[in-house]
Amino acid sequence: MLCLWIRHREGFRLFWKWKSRKKRLGRPLVTKEIRDLIRKMSLENPLWRVPRIHGELLKLGYNLAESSFAKYMVKPVKPPSQTWKTFLKNHANCLVAIDFFTESPWQNPYCERVIGSIRRECLDHVIVLNEEHLRHMLAAYAVYYHEARTHLGLAKECPEKREIQPEETGKIVAFPHLGGLHHQYLRKAA
Repeated sequence: MLCLWIRHREGFRLFWKWKSRKKRLGRPLVTKEIRDLIRKMSLENPLWRVPRIHGELLKLGYNLAESSFAKYMVKPVKPPSQTWKTFLKNHANCLVAIDFFTESPWQNPYCERVIGSIRRECLDHVIVLNEEHLRHMLAAYAVYYHEARTHLGLAKECPEKREIQPEETGKIVAFPHLGGLHHQYLRKAA
């Protein structure tokens, strides 16, 4: 009987030793390079949140879950806004502010959605002087919206598809859009 008890005890010891071993399960570790890139993107684009940065990382060939890198973003102390330098750069030739898009966008949900995006991501951060300047800003935003911006409704893809760039392609470089209000990240060979 004592022998059976010792074997039973030895079995429990081996079971708990196996159960408490170090495992390599779970999320893969986020490298320092990726952590630094996430911080850089969140600082350069204060209007961007986790899904937008995640979309850019997917286009750069980093296949991570949103939840695995959200903690590495730099959290703004105050509400996201552009810097004074960017603001002044966007308004160097402008003196008058006019609120556009106040007719009735709520009558059409698609129109309301696109007008809301234009206001939140562009016109709320610039002063428009005249019709010509407005057309210029809207054209620049349209290029950014279709060629660079990742969309949640398109599974974090751009309307004009961007290829995923693997690490071997080169170093990551930021390209400003709308005077630095938004950025696009691409890999360029050194």
